[in-house]
Amino acid sequence: MSDLVLSETRGAVALLTFNRPNKLNALSYALVDRLMAILDRIEDDADIRAVILTGAGDRAFSAGADIAEFSESVKCGPDAAVKAFVRRGQAMTARMEAFPKPIIAAVNGIAFGGTQRLPRLAGRKRALEYLLTGDSFSPQRAHEIGLVNQVVPHGQLLDAAFALAGRITRHSHLAVARVITAATRGLNVSISEGLAIESEQFARMAATRDTREALDAWLAVRASR
Repeated sequence: MSDLVLSETRGAVALLTFNRPNKLNALSYALVDRLMAILDRIEDDADIRAVILTGAGDRAFSAGADIAEFSESVKCGPDAAVKAFVRRGQAMTARMEAFPKPIIAAVNGIAFGGTQRLPRLAGRKRALEYLLTGDSFSPQRAHEIGLVNQVVPHGQLLDAAFALAGRITRHSHLAVARVITAATRGLNVSISEGLAIESEQFARMAATRDTREALDAWLAVRASR
């Protein structure tokens, strides 16, 4: 089971790899559970400040659910399928979305997902086109509709992901966590509620030593000019 998700640390960055290349890195229940356990460990490790997630092999980031396993759950009835499949998968994506350390997806091949985040990222009309037709689309199209930040040659994928992680981890890890929380929680509420969340996160950050040191350093640089 420990081999379902490979984990290695490079400096302040953890590289996690879905490791079922013969199954196009489909998300089995055991793989999801293993990933959740690793994320729990990473959250408590102060030395790890960012995560990169990728897939083993050259064909797939993840083909989505393990259909063979899912079909067995369906045979047990809808309640069993919802508990074993839907709730487990939703808990995983919610965990990653709200994770206090940045998670960068280095998508190295096919990647399939569900119905809720695609409309939020790409818009309802575009999302429905792909959800209802089942058509696949290219990395370039994913970039055009806002699903990915950057498209790079396959051989440069991890280098680009680590470069992005480096640009993030040079900043205060506390500030990064507060930004993630404010952006994630504020996304699906009204602007007034979002501003209240922003104020709350600012207040938590303002009292920290990191903030005081950063302000002192900025003022010192200004005074020296």
